[in-house]
Amino acid sequence: MTATLLVDKVVFNFCDITMSDFRCFYHSISKSPSFRRVKSKGYIYGFSINHNEDCMFFSYGNYQEISAVPHKPFYTLRLETAPINFNKYSNVIDEIMRICGLANFVSADVAYDLPLPLTRVFVMCNDNRRKINLCGTTRYFGWGNQRKQNGYCRIYDKANQLRAEKGILVVGDLSRIEIVYKPKRPIPCTEIIKIPPEQSKDYYGKIIDDLSWCTAKRRMQILDKQIGVAEETQYIRREIKKILSNQIDINFNQLASKQWANLMSDPVKVLLNDQVA
Repeated sequence: MTATLLVDKVVFNFCDITMSDFRCFYHSISKSPSFRRVKSKGYIYGFSINHNEDCMFFSYGNYQEISAVPHKPFYTLRLETAPINFNKYSNVIDEIMRICGLANFVSADVAYDLPLPLTRVFVMCNDNRRKINLCGTTRYFGWGNQRKQNGYCRIYDKANQLRAEKGILVVGDLSRIEIVYKPKRPIPCTEIIKIPPEQSKDYYGKIIDDLSWCTAKRRMQILDKQIGVAEETQYIRREIKKILSNQIDINFNQLASKQWANLMSDPVKVLLNDQVA
């Protein structure tokens, strides 16, 4: 079994952009046929270009930033998009880089894809206060208002999602574990490829192969914990880990350390205008 690491979405802050420079950029990008104004909570300006996977969502003029330093001469432009779009729309990135002081990484949605059914994917949060919420077969660690917080996680049937939403037929099973990586402080774009997410500190993951050998009681506790339908004590959590010790690890840190730099290299190269990061 081989897990694949993907980065669905990244968020970057482009700092120190004057209002006059922003207005020039806004005027330029508003000429795009796909340009549309959208609401962006906490910001004066919210707008986007392109659609679906190509979407680039911008926010400018954060109210907290403005209230902290009234009459500040420059503010931060935030971009949310898929990493591949840095290359596809490098002209847009170049235009932003010409007017900003620096670019900082804010967060990423990190996806771990497993060619397995959901029934074989076991994930337990290391902080027992973060409970599982179910919506259909999708498991969420965290509530909707925590969507952009570090460690927010959802686990779902990716093959079914692709079939239902995009009409893409996936041969076999495909499950996805998606975890938000948001460092405590923004990271300069020159440093981000050196700082992969360390999500094993937040989540314990196993691939369930065979539980026939353990007692019916323990098997039920594992299955209940898998979908979050029962409360459990620290003792039961320790027992679950003991029982699953012979199952296959999902080592989030190891997967990220091997693939993170490669996944982030293209955005960084575009931001640095093809200089070596």
